[in-house]
Amino acid sequence: MANNAPLNQQLHVKTATSKKHTLIKDVRRDIYLYIMVIPTVIWFIIFKYIPMGGIAIAFQKYRLSMGMFGAGQWIGLENFKTLFADSYFWRSFWNTLIISFYRIIVCLPGAIMLAIMLNEVKTKKFKTVVQTIVYIPRFLSWVIVATFAITLLNPEEGINYLFAQLGLPHLSLVDPGQFRGIVVFTDLWKDVGFNSVIFIAAIIGISPSLYESADLDGATRIQKIIYITLPSIRNTILVVLILWIGNIVSIGFDQVFNMYNPIVYETGDIIDTYIYRIAFTGGSNNFAVAAAAGFFKSIISVILLLSAELFAKSIGESTIF
Repeated sequence: MANNAPLNQQLHVKTATSKKHTLIKDVRRDIYLYIMVIPTVIWFIIFKYIPMGGIAIAFQKYRLSMGMFGAGQWIGLENFKTLFADSYFWRSFWNTLIISFYRIIVCLPGAIMLAIMLNEVKTKKFKTVVQTIVYIPRFLSWVIVATFAITLLNPEEGINYLFAQLGLPHLSLVDPGQFRGIVVFTDLWKDVGFNSVIFIAAIIGISPSLYESADLDGATRIQKIIYITLPSIRNTILVVLILWIGNIVSIGFDQVFNMYNPIVYETGDIIDTYIYRIAFTGGSNNFAVAAAAGFFKSIISVILLLSAELFAKSIGESTIF
C-alpha cells in the first residue's frame, strides 16, 4: 500500500495536468467564441448576480430614504408575515398561476404546431414569407402591442363594431372574465413564431431516412407527424416545458402592466404588477414587503423547476441538469 501511494499521486498529477492542457488547448481553439460570450457574462453579472444582494432588504425594516446601500434594522420574517397576511398578494399569486397555466396549454402547443406546419411546407419562398410574418411581432415592444390591442378592441371603432353588426359578443380589456384570455391570445400572437424556432431546429435534426422508410410503407403525412416527428422532438418539448414551468410565476410584467387596469385587478393582477404597485405606489414602508414578495417568487420558481426536472428524470427523459 505504501508503494502504491506515490504512484497514485503521480497519476493524479498527470491527469490534472492533462486536463489543464486540454482546457488551454480548447480555449485557444475557440478563443473567438469565448470573446463573443464575454458581453453576455458581464450582462448576467451586472443585472442578475449583483442585484442578489438586495435580497437582504426582505429581512430589514427598510425605507427608500436610506439609499441603495443603506442598511435597515433586521426584523427577521416580519415582512413575510405582512406579505402572507395580505389577501391581494394571494389574489395575484393565484392569478399568476392560472394565466401561466393557460399560456402553457395554449402557447406551447401552438409553437409546436407552427413548427410542424412550416416543416411540411415544400415551397421555399412561401415558407420564407410565412416565417417572416410570424417572427415580426416578436420584435415589437409590449407597449406597441398593448396599444394595438386597446385600439383593436375599441367598442366604437375597433373589431367590436364588426362583432356588433354580426350580433356577436364584444371583447373588452375592462371585462375581468375576458382579460386572461386576451392576455394569452396576445402572447400567442406575439411570440409563437419565436417560440417555434427551437422546435424547427429539432425537426431539422431528424434523420431523413425515417421519413423515407415511412414513405415506402405508405404512411400519410399525418401518420409521419404522429409516429416520427413528435416522438423525435419529445425530449426538446420536455426541456422547453421544464423551462416554462420554472418561469411560471414570471409570466411577463411588461405585457400585463401595459394592458391591465384597476377594473380587472381581480383576474389580471399578477405577482410582478403587485410588487410594482406596493413598492412604488404604496409608500416607502412597503418596499421591504415588495422585496419579500420577489424573494418568495424566486423560491417558488426554483421549486417548480426542480420538480419538473425530477418528473422528467422519473419517466426516463434526459433533462437540463
